[in-house]
Amino acid sequence: MDTNNENTYFVSVKKKLKKNSRLFSNREKIFYLLNRNKGYITTKEISHNKIARDYLRWLVDYGEIKNVERGIYVGRKTKEDIYYTYALRFPKIIYSHLTSLYLQEFITKEPEKIQMTCVNNVYADGFSKFDMFYIKKEWYNIGLKEIEDKNGYTIKVYDIERSIIDIIRSYKRFDAKYVKRIVNKYLSSESKNIDLLLTYAQQLNIYNDIVKFMNLK
Repeated sequence: MDTNNENTYFVSVKKKLKKNSRLFSNREKIFYLLNRNKGYITTKEISHNKIARDYLRWLVDYGEIKNVERGIYVGRKTKEDIYYTYALRFPKIIYSHLTSLYLQEFITKEPEKIQMTCVNNVYADGFSKFDMFYIKKEWYNIGLKEIEDKNGYTIKVYDIERSIIDIIRSYKRFDAKYVKRIVNKYLSSESKNIDLLLTYAQQLNIYNDIVKFMNLK
């Protein structure tokens, strides 16, 4: 929107705010942040930049931005990336199991329900719609990495080796034949790292089960 060409939007908002000129500078800040963050902005960023949250509501009312999750907004022309949205909404979660394999393009079938992992004492409203896994705090960082998803957003996942271990550990929650196919695909992959996988297995206290399931020895 050209700030030199006042349109109906500016006229309406100026009337509502009794021509409070601060709207323009704060609106410009919001759109600067949106542009910097590839179309996303959060209420946390708004507060950090000393912008009243009412500006977000006004921009939603006038169709300039959309509210996609509690405290998370995207620009009008931004296509929401649900994996990035949930990463912002729940910063302590890590995409895991089949979901992390899908996000790293190791499997092509997107899981029907998003799988996330977090430490035992972390709970939040909204977790019920995901397939949640809870682990000990000391296991949280094992195999953790950041990737750019297909839309260019940075998200946290467990690497392939950790994800393979996790689907074996939790295979009763999945289709056993599907898990076996994925494991066989991993074993035939040129990029597999068995030494790293077994190191993780030892750290996660599941070494013997992994060796047996994968017929490694």
